[in-house]
Amino acid sequence: MRPSARLLTLAANLRLSIPEQSIRRAELYRSLGATSPEIIRLAGLGPGPFGHQAESILINTLGLKPRLHTEHDAICPSTGSRIEIKCARFALTSTPENLKYSWSRIYPTHLKFDILLLGLLDLEGFRVWELTRYVATELVQSNTQQHSKKTNIQYYQHFIQEPIKVLL
Repeated sequence: MRPSARLLTLAANLRLSIPEQSIRRAELYRSLGATSPEIIRLAGLGPGPFGHQAESILINTLGLKPRLHTEHDAICPSTGSRIEIKCARFALTSTPENLKYSWSRIYPTHLKFDILLLGLLDLEGFRVWELTRYVATELVQSNTQQHSKKTNIQYYQHFIQEPIKVLL
């Protein structure tokens, strides 16, 4: 086996499977001080189930209406605004001194909404940031120019108001 092929095989074996990531993420939340069984359960879900359940929790808790089609996730009952919801958890590389998080899969072609809600599962529930379409567009275009597939809100705090807190 060529050395480069051996390195690729070694790298593939070092990657964690989704179930292994889920167990480690639940352990991470416990080690960071999460005590709610619901938060630990949500933290330990795979990517798809986590996104679906987190979105459902925010829609129900915030009193949003169900979506009309697949180009957005919910409707604001008072204004009719189309809402896109993205949720994240702390990264496996987080430490108590350095909590890392980012949102995946927010692309310029996904900008068919009026409001973007970014949810972060923390140790007590969700922090939810509300971004207008204009700010969301700036954020996504900046990440696209940087060739990043993840959106890190920490660099854009000056655009964004304090998060809404949704306790679980």
